[in-house]
Order: sequence, then C-alpha cells, then structure tokens
Amino acid sequence: MKTAIVALGLLGSLACFTMGFKWLVDYNHYQGRIEVAQEMSATSAHRSILEPSNLEDQRRASFMLYAVGILALVSSALLHFTGPRTTGVILGVSVLLPFLFTWKTLLATFLFVIAGALALTTRTVKAAPAAQT
Repeated sequence: MKTAIVALGLLGSLACFTMGFKWLVDYNHYQGRIEVAQEMSATSAHRSILEPSNLEDQRRASFMLYAVGILALVSSALLHFTGPRTTGVILGVSVLLPFLFTWKTLLATFLFVIAGALALTTRTVKAAPAAQT
C-alpha cells in the first residue's frame, strides 16, 4: 500500500510540475495580448477569451502547483519516516491550496486525492513483541 501511495505522490508531483510549466509558458507567450485585453476590458463590456483575470489566476496557481508539487514529493519520499497519516494530511492540503486560485488545478492534483485517501486509510502494523523464554 505504501508503494502505491509513493507512486501516486510522485506521479501527482510530475503532473503539477507539468501543468505549472505549461501555464507559465502560456502566460509569457500571451503577455502582449493580455495587455491589449486589459485595455479592451477597461474600455468596454466585451469579454475576451484571453480574460486577464483568468490568466493571472492560472499564473498564480502555477506557482502554487510548483510549491505543492515539491511538498508532496518530499512527503511521499518521507512516508516511511513520517507515517501514513501525516502524509495523507499533507497530500490533502496539497489539493486544496492551488484549488483556491482556480478549479483547473484538480486536473493535476487528483492523484493527491487518491494517494491521500489511501494514506489515511492505511493501518500501520506494529511488530509483535519478541517471545520471552
């Protein structure tokens, strides 16, 4: 079970890094168009596909995706030291933080939901005491 949690945490971190990178590249690519869209939205009620607030939210969320990706990567790697409950809570928080910026982050963090649920439902088995003779 711990192997599955670590694997899902690593894949989720990779998904977060990939989505964050794509959103930053898109933001930098459309930088000029964003400025034009901001000027248009200030002068009229016309809503553009390149809505400035939407792209700004994605840019902010991309930085948060990087942060939770690193946090989940470390948490998954230290699962054997911190215990499954701590890892489950950290993975749950890793889903909620980027979600505050935009709902689209759930596309990258859904693996954290599965890994966190597995971690919270995992029972730790304690070693039996040695038999005394």
